[in-house]
Amino acid sequence: MSVVKNDNKFFLKIDTNYILILSLSYLYLPLLIFLLSWIKIWMAVVCVFASGLSVYGLYKDFRKSNSIIELRLSVAILFLFVLVSEGILLGWGGWFPQAYDWIKHNGVLNDLVNYSWPVYYKSAANPSMLTYNIGNYLAPALLGKLFHSFKVAQFGLFLWLELGLVLVILNLMRVCKANTVVRQLTMIVVFVFFNGCLLLDQHFYDVISGYYNYDIRWMLSSSGAPLYQYKSNMTCMRWIMPQTICIWLIMTMWWDNKEKYRHYVALMLPAMLSGILPFVGLCFMALVCILFEIIIRHDYRTDLRSVFSFNNIFEAATTGLILLLYYSGNVFNGKPDDISFDLVKPDIITLMCFLIADIGIYCILLWKEQKMNGIFWGALLLLLILPFTHMGKNNDLLMCANVPGMFALMIIVIKYFMSPKNNIVTGILISTLVLASLYPIKEFKDSSFQFQRNILPISLKDWSDLSLSDEDFKYNYFTYNIDDNIFVQYIARQK
Repeated sequence: MSVVKNDNKFFLKIDTNYILILSLSYLYLPLLIFLLSWIKIWMAVVCVFASGLSVYGLYKDFRKSNSIIELRLSVAILFLFVLVSEGILLGWGGWFPQAYDWIKHNGVLNDLVNYSWPVYYKSAANPSMLTYNIGNYLAPALLGKLFHSFKVAQFGLFLWLELGLVLVILNLMRVCKANTVVRQLTMIVVFVFFNGCLLLDQHFYDVISGYYNYDIRWMLSSSGAPLYQYKSNMTCMRWIMPQTICIWLIMTMWWDNKEKYRHYVALMLPAMLSGILPFVGLCFMALVCILFEIIIRHDYRTDLRSVFSFNNIFEAATTGLILLLYYSGNVFNGKPDDISFDLVKPDIITLMCFLIADIGIYCILLWKEQKMNGIFWGALLLLLILPFTHMGKNNDLLMCANVPGMFALMIIVIKYFMSPKNNIVTGILISTLVLASLYPIKEFKDSSFQFQRNILPISLKDWSDLSLSDEDFKYNYFTYNIDDNIFVQYIARQK
């Protein structure tokens, strides 16, 4: 990275290979911490070796020669100011009011700071082990352990999330070829305000059914029950950022390397530790992309050999298997029917209104440019299928698994704006984004006025009591029956 002067202006020049190194380090540091601190050392050594081989091969194939991102220094400072301000206003670090989900975020971080690893609640009413999406909490929690301070860990989480966000933006600039000031400013504006157009959803539904919902966060049926919500970037940043940032970073690295199937496991596996539901959506998109690319390329033998490469198999059979067993104690916890996975038959009118305005406008307008892009088809199929599933108290699968699909649509929109070709299409897209921006703006407004307090850290130990009435608390964060659990008995370190 260097600063150069040209025509009395200062420019920041960054080699994309340095961004690649930092991005891979960001993805794999939490996984490395988990392996070395949660599982038996000999297993950790095997997994670290497998991951090291995979990451080295990935870096060799993903790096690019003479690829430089050039950013005017004033624009770089503006971008940094925007990203830091967003994080602070949306509750990161605890300086501004936090959304309700930060009860969970702060609780996980608190227990990672104050308990030994793995985190066991052996003195609780129902002995258990913390089993959750802990990836993005681990590095900040380790810092908090060193200083015996939750506040230090909270500040560390703020810095960790900001670093990830900066890497996402830098990779977006590379993928979208945002190489002028106008393009770079366009990119950051779309990133901040991108969303499906829920406002149009509700107006369509009003015309058809006569029922209008005034809460622009959700698509509701006339019964008033919340049905659909594909999250905006700002909603992700305010509510589920620890589950989101790895997905965004992986999407930007995957976009122009989608034909390199032999590295799919190494690229995508770190997201599993940070957010299992967004990871499920990412895996679905990857599978569709592979099938699509193999079909259009007609080189089945070569492509299948690449899919079942040594790197993919070794990484999946070691680190991937460890993570599956870690989550299995929670997934197969005997959850009640109303929060377990199920296929549902949605109200067809509500569904059509939602899909047409939320994703249909983007897909229809940009279909011709993306029809040979396997990631586009993966995103489209994911977003079409999710409404037919249900899992979790608030349909958590739909609410979280959509993240990679919506981010893919955002990348497509940004790439179009880098060189718009049709005035009518451009006008419709701009109008849609202006209407869609009301949802992200509402997140900023709510963050400032709706919740007028910071959320103090609690221990999740209090949530593990099976006599609690709130099923979302007691079934989503723990492995019970730890004396009979395979991960606890044969893989995890004993405390």
